[in-house]
Amino acid sequence: MSGWHFGPAQPADLHNVLVSTAATRLGIPPVSAGDTTAGYQTTYPLQSALAAGKDYPLDYRLGDMQRKEELEVGARGTLSPLAEVGTKVLYPRIQEGGGENADVAAAQLRSQVAGLQGGPELNPGSVLATVKHWPGEGAGGEAGIVYDAVTIKYHMIPFRAAIEAGAVNIMPGYAGSSYLDPGGPGAGDSAKILNYLRQNIGYTGLITTDWLPSGAWVNAANAGSDVMGGADPGAVGFTMAGFEAQVPLARINDAVTRILRLKFELGIFDHPYGDPVNGPYRFHQPSYTALANQAARESNTLLKNNGVLPVKLTAGDNIVVAGARATDGAACCIWSSYFHPDYGSLTPLEAIRARAAKASVNVYQDTGPAPKLAVVAVGEPSYTHATAWVDTQPYLPPDQLAVIQNFKNQGIPVVVVLTLPRPIVISDWNGLADAIVVTYRGGEETGPATAGLLFGDYTPRGKLPWQLPRSLDQVLKPGGTDTVADANESWDLPYDLGATDAQRAEIRAKIDAGQPVPTTYGNPLYPYGAGLTGWN
Repeated sequence: MSGWHFGPAQPADLHNVLVSTAATRLGIPPVSAGDTTAGYQTTYPLQSALAAGKDYPLDYRLGDMQRKEELEVGARGTLSPLAEVGTKVLYPRIQEGGGENADVAAAQLRSQVAGLQGGPELNPGSVLATVKHWPGEGAGGEAGIVYDAVTIKYHMIPFRAAIEAGAVNIMPGYAGSSYLDPGGPGAGDSAKILNYLRQNIGYTGLITTDWLPSGAWVNAANAGSDVMGGADPGAVGFTMAGFEAQVPLARINDAVTRILRLKFELGIFDHPYGDPVNGPYRFHQPSYTALANQAARESNTLLKNNGVLPVKLTAGDNIVVAGARATDGAACCIWSSYFHPDYGSLTPLEAIRARAAKASVNVYQDTGPAPKLAVVAVGEPSYTHATAWVDTQPYLPPDQLAVIQNFKNQGIPVVVVLTLPRPIVISDWNGLADAIVVTYRGGEETGPATAGLLFGDYTPRGKLPWQLPRSLDQVLKPGGTDTVADANESWDLPYDLGATDAQRAEIRAKIDAGQPVPTTYGNPLYPYGAGLTGWN
């Protein structure tokens, strides 16, 4: 049986895969799904950025846009969205989840699942959403999930919402759970963790593992996983005969039944192919770019402004654009956003230069004559599973800090444009910046959207999706490592940076009672939801 194809692939390559399956013994088409976590050919902001915008109808339209692009060429799935609540500051993949607020993440999941699947139920016009990473790695990361009988309730909120919205494919992550399976394996190999999904949550759909070596297939299948993610069935030492000998036939039949039923619901037996010749001409339409731009604009967050924004310059004035991210076109996105460079996505420098030209303002890179304003683009370059910097050093490295300090020393007003995929400590330069604009991972339109904000083409409305620490010791003990023993924050609790024990007890009590958790706990530098909705 031909099952899954894990891409994403370029249209011609995908078509070859789809056609080749017709020659297999049963001729069953695969579902092609890939890590298109923020769009297919048109790249929109990551979920943490969308959580700053909180525009759920727009989230639906972004999912619908992705669905339309994928259907053009026969791509019928995506390994997204994430139902993770980002309560652990040092979790690298916090950038891909829906922020620190479980209710916001849940609303986002409902919108995205419905948009991707084209309605409340899987149908022949759907792209299959794969909700991940079960059972919620935002409460610990890939090393281990630390919630307990109380705090699991908070982290289940987005998963329950996704299932209510019609999600029928869930991906377990690599992490195990000290609560659901003490001392046990990662979720994809844990019968206890998968049984909780089936029995306690009432989920009846498909379970698709994260990337596994084929040698792990037996354990995953016996634990209850239906589709084996990413592994090469032709790997040395692995045979299907050996797999079938170690996995009961009833378990195989159970998985195959789910897979076939889903494929019939997708309609891929009737329409197994896309249109690799004409389909790409309908990619990246102007209306799609406009949606990505709207999402970036609504997500951009103005944390502070000492009167320098919007830019108040006259024709002939000079701006300097500097910083490590000024010319980094990839920082808008993560590794799975493959295609945005193909469509001329502008870097911050390019976009600011283009917008400034309309006002006859000159833009120089790094240095220039008598600048009236410096725009310093800093933050982390693109990454996914690991941080670009040492994970226990969540703050700007010295070379980036020095650029901000240099302009401040010259008496030049400084606007910091911060690529912020995860919460970091900004206290060392917060006072140096005259304005701070946070762009998160804002998608392919980050540059133009940010340039428009600087020049006042629209007013800011984005709000921080997580707390920002006042100091590193709110996150870690001095000299600490990325372990629970060294953590000063509770990895499974929201809004607890700098919180007292009494406050943490209150947060737990709210969660246990099923009540919304106030976002005002702790003592962060910037609270959850910070962001100006005007210019001062």
